[in-house]
Amino acid sequence: MPQISKPQLLVFLVLKFMKNREVPVDYEEVGAKFYDEQTDSKKVGSFRAWYHTARYSEMRRLVNSNYKKGLKVVDLGCGSCVWNTSKIPVLGVDVNEEMLKVGIESKRLNSYKKASIYQTKLPSNSQDLAILSEVLEHLPDYSSALKEIKRILKPKRKFIITVPYDVPLSPFFFLFNLHCLLRGHVLGDKYYKNFCGHVNHFGRSSLRKALHNSGFKIEKLYIFNGFLLHAVCQKP
Repeated sequence: MPQISKPQLLVFLVLKFMKNREVPVDYEEVGAKFYDEQTDSKKVGSFRAWYHTARYSEMRRLVNSNYKKGLKVVDLGCGSCVWNTSKIPVLGVDVNEEMLKVGIESKRLNSYKKASIYQTKLPSNSQDLAILSEVLEHLPDYSSALKEIKRILKPKRKFIITVPYDVPLSPFFFLFNLHCLLRGHVLGDKYYKNFCGHVNHFGRSSLRKALHNSGFKIEKLYIFNGFLLHAVCQKP
């Protein structure tokens, strides 16, 4: 019988634990300031505050480097659009209207539309820059969402996407699942018990494949901070 190493056993146990999901998360019920609070170390702890502050900062850098005055920018599944402290004009699309209102009040959103990412009801070829930050991992039918994003983008325009770097042995994989175990199964928080609604898990090759199959041309794809995958794409 082959010997099983401790890392292999740990991966097996975590994967088994991940299968014990209950029901999908209802994002319309998540608190209006949930994402704003993720950068407050007094509320979420120093590590989580660092993680979210860093990811918002990198998204802001990516958007600002691809934005020019007059371009139409849409952030899909934006929540309260915490990254946009530069306050560039952004149209937010989300199912959680209370979060969208927080984005408007903070002037991080210029306007919003309460809509599903699968059916944004935005005109075809109408947007210059689309943003999808840590959303794809939540979507049961993510290929349909990517097709919708491609539909609303103008030809030759950019699409910025981020997802967790969620593969066995990655830092995110272990820390996220440990956090969900403690917050969800030990402390009884339903949101974390359901793994924050994560139903997809991406590495570099799987994200590249998903974007390629949806017709996007990838300009760059990289790991950020060891925890996230970032990609800048173009609609042909």
